Amino acid sequence: PRMANCTLSDCVQGQSTPRRKRLDGARSATLLLPIMRLIPWFLAVTIVLIGHSVCAADPAKPATPGKKRPSMFARPKKQTPSEQLAHANSLKGAGRNAEATRQYGALVHSWSSSAEAPVAQLECARLLEKEGDYAAAFDEYEYLILNYPGSFQYSEILDSEFRIANYFMTTRHRFLGVLPGSADLETALSMFEKIVLNGPQWSGTPSAQFNIGWIQEQREAYDLASSAYEVVQQSYPQSKFAADAAFRQGCCLYLIAKERPREERSLQIVRAHFQKFLRTYANHESANEAAAHLAEVTDRLAHMTYDRAVFYDKRGNVQAALIAYKDFANKFPDSAKARAAHERIEQLAGKIDLKAAGAAPAAETGDEPRQQTPRPGGKE
Repeated sequence: PRMANCTLSDCVQGQSTPRRKRLDGARSATLLLPIMRLIPWFLAVTIVLIGHSVCAADPAKPATPGKKRPSMFARPKKQTPSEQLAHANSLKGAGRNAEATRQYGALVHSWSSSAEAPVAQLECARLLEKEGDYAAAFDEYEYLILNYPGSFQYSEILDSEFRIANYFMTTRHRFLGVLPGSADLETALSMFEKIVLNGPQWSGTPSAQFNIGWIQEQREAYDLASSAYEVVQQSYPQSKFAADAAFRQGCCLYLIAKERPREERSLQIVRAHFQKFLRTYANHESANEAAAHLAEVTDRLAHMTYDRAVFYDKRGNVQAALIAYKDFANKFPDSAKARAAHERIEQLAGKIDLKAAGAAPAAETGDEPRQQTPRPGGKE
């Protein structure tokens, strides 16, 4: 009855609307399918291009010796390296440092083997340092050292790298620009290690090597710090950092020994180190502190050595106790227990003499002491 009341147009519209929607959906899917197929290719190309971008490598990773290559992110404005260098210089002269840095970088990427490349590389690093982008500047200086040796003043570049590394070691960076922060010791450590590697005979290398030890000490990596300070003393014994390195190494060894309170060997190493330090650098500003550490370690060693002698003594091992007491008396003559040790040495020596005297008559007559056979149910 309802269909009878419907007009022809109503029936047509009622039947065509769902079908029209299905057709529109199918048409949209057909149009989107080619685009969706292109997405993986687009992502792959993007990843490859990012790999060749202008961004410098992470300073914590070792730099690769390969030179920069052309990149769509570093396109030069001119057709030749000489024209490009002149263009970048003009931008620098006009105070457009950011654009000049990009154009210097574009020159190195596009003509890495040209005579203008090391010049542009150096200018790029200088501008980055001038603008306060110190991590990127260090990377560009490092790239210059690795890829263009002999084309610059070596000491000048190492000075710049040292200045940047020292900034990261000493400057406290605020968190979110407001909250108090701390120095970036990890970055500074990586930079100083590269400086030492780049210029082992450079005049500033002893300081860089000492800073490596100091940073490791702040990180509480006392074994690594001790090794770094040892390098300063062995490789640069005439430098002004040798004495400080010797003292700081002793402090690291002292802290290692405190972590191992029952390890006598660690205490012996600390004692020997500070004894040598005080003989070599008697007038050092930290001599009193070194003497205090030496006295503490010596006292701890004395207690350990004396306790060992007492242990043998209580167990009735006369010979071992006598040896241990003598060892204590020889190594620690100024100890508070030295007098008691000497008295006990005389007593134990007397026991040994009496025992030897008792055995002497039997040895002279050739008689063996007779052993009584115990009687059944009775005493010997």
